[in-house]
Amino acid sequence: MKEHTHTYFTQMMNAIIKSEEEDNESPYTDGETAAYTAYSESDYLKSSEFEVAKLPKLNGMANFIKTLRKAEVDSIAVTDTSPNLVAYLHKFAECGCTIETLCTVHRAIKDNPKSDIGHDFKGIRIKL
Repeated sequence: MKEHTHTYFTQMMNAIIKSEEEDNESPYTDGETAAYTAYSESDYLKSSEFEVAKLPKLNGMANFIKTLRKAEVDSIAVTDTSPNLVAYLHKFAECGCTIETLCTVHRAIKDNPKSDIGHDFKGIRIKL
Protein backbone atom coordinates (compact mmCIF):
# COMPACT_ATOMS: atom_id res chain seq x y z
CA MET A 1 0.00 0.00 0.00
CA LYS A 2 1.05 3.57 -0.59
CA GLU A 3 2.63 5.55 2.22
CA HIS A 4 -0.13 8.15 1.87
CA THR A 5 -2.71 5.41 2.46
CA HIS A 6 -1.01 4.38 5.73
CA THR A 7 -0.71 8.00 6.85
CA TYR A 8 -4.33 8.80 5.99
CA PHE A 9 -5.75 5.86 7.92
CA THR A 10 -3.36 6.35 10.85
CA GLN A 11 -4.73 9.88 11.20
CA MET A 12 -8.26 8.47 11.16
CA MET A 13 -7.35 5.94 13.85
CA ASN A 14 -5.89 8.68 16.04
CA ALA A 15 -9.05 10.78 15.68
CA ILE A 16 -11.22 7.77 16.57
CA ILE A 17 -9.11 7.02 19.66
CA LYS A 18 -9.24 10.67 20.75
CA SER A 19 -13.03 10.82 20.39
CA GLU A 20 -13.38 7.60 22.43
CA GLU A 21 -11.08 8.93 25.15
CA GLU A 22 -13.22 12.08 25.35
CA ASP A 23 -16.47 10.05 25.30
CA ASN A 24 -17.52 11.73 22.07
CA GLU A 25 -19.24 10.12 19.12
CA SER A 26 -17.04 9.05 16.25
CA PRO A 27 -16.18 11.96 13.95
CA TYR A 28 -16.72 9.64 10.97
CA THR A 29 -19.70 8.31 9.05
CA ASP A 30 -20.44 4.61 8.75
CA GLY A 31 -18.93 4.63 5.24
CA GLU A 32 -15.73 6.30 6.42
CA THR A 33 -15.47 3.90 9.36
CA ALA A 34 -15.97 0.92 7.02
CA ALA A 35 -13.09 2.18 4.84
CA TYR A 36 -10.86 2.43 7.91
CA THR A 37 -11.91 -1.05 9.07
CA ALA A 38 -11.13 -2.54 5.65
CA TYR A 39 -7.70 -0.89 5.69
CA SER A 40 -6.99 -2.04 9.24
CA GLU A 41 -7.96 -5.67 8.55
CA SER A 42 -6.09 -5.79 5.23
CA ASP A 43 -2.98 -4.44 6.91
CA TYR A 44 -3.23 -6.67 10.00
CA LEU A 45 -3.83 -9.83 7.95
CA LYS A 46 -1.25 -8.91 5.30
CA SER A 47 -3.81 -9.31 2.52
CA SER A 48 -2.29 -9.56 -0.94
CA GLU A 49 -4.61 -6.73 -2.07
CA PHE A 50 -6.59 -4.00 -0.32
CA GLU A 51 -9.37 -6.34 0.75
CA VAL A 52 -12.92 -5.40 1.68
CA ALA A 53 -14.41 -8.36 3.50
CA LYS A 54 -17.40 -6.37 4.79
CA LEU A 55 -19.03 -3.61 2.81
CA PRO A 56 -20.87 -0.77 4.56
CA LYS A 57 -24.63 -0.33 4.33
CA LEU A 58 -25.69 0.73 0.83
CA ASN A 59 -26.43 4.27 2.03
CA GLY A 60 -22.82 4.55 3.25
CA MET A 61 -21.20 3.51 -0.03
CA ALA A 62 -20.60 7.03 -1.39
CA ASN A 63 -18.67 8.05 1.75
CA PHE A 64 -16.87 4.70 1.74
CA ILE A 65 -15.64 5.21 -1.83
CA LYS A 66 -14.85 8.89 -1.24
CA THR A 67 -12.71 7.96 1.78
CA LEU A 68 -10.80 5.28 -0.13
CA ARG A 69 -10.13 7.76 -2.92
CA LYS A 70 -8.87 10.38 -0.43
CA ALA A 71 -6.52 7.72 0.92
CA GLU A 72 -5.29 7.16 -2.65
CA VAL A 73 -6.48 3.57 -2.82
CA ASP A 74 -6.59 2.72 -6.53
CA SER A 75 -8.48 -0.55 -6.36
CA ILE A 76 -10.01 -2.93 -3.86
CA ALA A 77 -10.77 -6.63 -3.81
CA VAL A 78 -14.29 -7.21 -2.51
CA THR A 79 -14.57 -10.58 -0.78
CA ASP A 80 -17.86 -9.78 0.98
CA THR A 81 -20.42 -12.50 0.23
CA SER A 82 -23.47 -10.37 0.96
CA PRO A 83 -26.73 -11.50 -0.63
CA ASN A 84 -27.00 -7.88 -1.83
CA LEU A 85 -23.74 -8.06 -3.76
CA VAL A 86 -25.38 -7.18 -7.08
CA ALA A 87 -26.86 -4.02 -5.54
CA TYR A 88 -23.39 -3.14 -4.21
CA LEU A 89 -21.82 -3.65 -7.64
CA HIS A 90 -24.38 -1.29 -9.13
CA LYS A 91 -23.64 1.26 -6.39
CA PHE A 92 -19.90 1.07 -7.21
CA ALA A 93 -20.75 1.74 -10.86
CA GLU A 94 -23.03 4.67 -9.91
CA CYS A 95 -20.11 6.18 -8.00
CA GLY A 96 -17.84 6.00 -11.05
CA CYS A 97 -15.98 2.80 -10.19
CA THR A 98 -15.12 0.06 -12.67
CA ILE A 99 -15.63 -3.62 -12.00
CA GLU A 100 -12.34 -5.00 -13.32
CA THR A 101 -12.07 -8.75 -12.86
CA LEU A 102 -12.46 -11.71 -10.58
CA CYS A 103 -9.49 -12.16 -8.28
CA THR A 104 -8.13 -14.19 -5.39
CA VAL A 105 -6.91 -12.56 -2.19
CA HIS A 106 -4.40 -14.31 0.03
CA ARG A 107 -4.41 -13.36 3.69
CA ALA A 108 -2.96 -14.62 6.94
CA ILE A 109 -4.99 -16.60 9.44
CA LYS A 110 -6.81 -14.21 11.80
CA ASP A 111 -5.57 -16.00 14.91
CA ASN A 112 -1.97 -15.91 13.69
CA PRO A 113 -1.33 -12.96 11.33
CA LYS A 114 2.46 -13.39 11.52
CA SER A 115 2.27 -16.88 10.02
CA ASP A 116 3.21 -17.43 6.38
CA ILE A 117 0.33 -19.89 6.18
CA GLY A 118 -2.91 -18.31 5.10
CA HIS A 119 -6.07 -18.70 3.12
CA ASP A 120 -7.25 -17.67 -0.32
CA PHE A 121 -10.57 -15.88 -0.79
CA LYS A 122 -12.41 -15.31 -4.04
CA GLY A 123 -13.18 -11.70 -4.80
CA ILE A 124 -14.04 -9.05 -7.32
CA ARG A 125 -11.48 -6.35 -8.10
CA ILE A 126 -12.99 -2.87 -8.30
CA LYS A 127 -11.07 0.13 -9.68
CA LEU A 128 -11.97 3.23 -7.75
